[in-house]
Amino acid sequence: MFEWLWKILAGYRWIITDICCRTELMNLLFREQITFHKEIILGEQIRLSIPEKEYAHFKNVAGEICLPFTEGELCGLPKLIQFLHRRPGLPIGFAIFLLWCLLSRNLIWRIDITGNTNVPDSEIIDLLTELGCGIGDWHPSIDFDTLHAKFRAESDSIAWISVYMNGTVADVQVRESKKPDTIHHPENTYANIIAAEAGEIVIAEVKEGESAVSVGDVVMPGEMLISGVVQMRKENQYRLEYAAGRVLARVACPVSVEISLEQAQKVYTGREKTENTIKIFKKNINLFRNAGIPYTTYDTICRMEEVCLFDRWSIPVTITRTTHREYVTETKTITPEEAADTAMKTLREKISEAIGEGELLSQSFTVTRTEESCRIDCLLYCLKDIGKTVEFTASSEAAVP
Repeated sequence: MFEWLWKILAGYRWIITDICCRTELMNLLFREQITFHKEIILGEQIRLSIPEKEYAHFKNVAGEICLPFTEGELCGLPKLIQFLHRRPGLPIGFAIFLLWCLLSRNLIWRIDITGNTNVPDSEIIDLLTELGCGIGDWHPSIDFDTLHAKFRAESDSIAWISVYMNGTVADVQVRESKKPDTIHHPENTYANIIAAEAGEIVIAEVKEGESAVSVGDVVMPGEMLISGVVQMRKENQYRLEYAAGRVLARVACPVSVEISLEQAQKVYTGREKTENTIKIFKKNINLFRNAGIPYTTYDTICRMEEVCLFDRWSIPVTITRTTHREYVTETKTITPEEAADTAMKTLREKISEAIGEGELLSQSFTVTRTEESCRIDCLLYCLKDIGKTVEFTASSEAAVP
């Protein structure tokens, strides 16, 4: 092991010669006491390595006896030193980076969040960053008690939060807020529920307010369903409420899809341009010249990678690669069967969008095929809540809004 390490540190060169010269080569090496390593036979040739400090002597004696060989490049640590000597910016930059990492122990390198189910990590991290507790911030200057109070005041979705530092990692524990059972409306604010679309009333459930329709009624968009003006027993006396409830109606939803036999499709040309950006803490460094995109039509693909040392330790460095891939649009003719399949697939997506949270009651299809296209017309009947809440304001003394 130590012999191999010394070979790397001192440097070595590979030499290659014909297999027929092996005996002469070995006699020279043993006679001159020249160290060699890792003899490898490659077909009609033989290859071995010689330490750099002994290579000059080997070259002289090999020339004296006219031993033919091919000289390889310098390998090991000396080659690395030569490479860095020609590029002094690399070791200087690496040294500055290591020094910065050592001095940045009081900076936040990463934020880990636990306890959230519905609230995304990005929303919590963005608010923490606004309050001065983001990646790259100086954590000794953070008053975490004040941070907790400000966060709870700013966020309606988080009821409790605790941030504590584990080295350079900010461990964040949260507890999400529960939705209130009752909704408090602004003072002197009331509401009616009107029809958002036409339909035949099937179910009218009123929680607050007074129903304005009955089962079997056909309503048009904008008509009153549940009124926030409730008539009292005494004549000309009313009570204002914030209407609430649901009104289910049988609704007709026409959906149509037409697919042309002449289809435009993307064809990638193979040309692409990649722009790399390095983010160290909060500093973005562009590794490209901002010369614009040389393509007229292109797709943009963005990938972000977090840098990990030895695939284990995460550091506050991310690399963003933005690739612009050029494409041209070509016309392709498809068969009527392919057009019908595409139309049916698109129709299913439109049906799902049209139904929404409602329930499908029935559907009927009409397929029309021509020499240029395939068209499918569908008539859906759905059961859905057509109520739309419309607020109004009125003073408590007002009888009618």
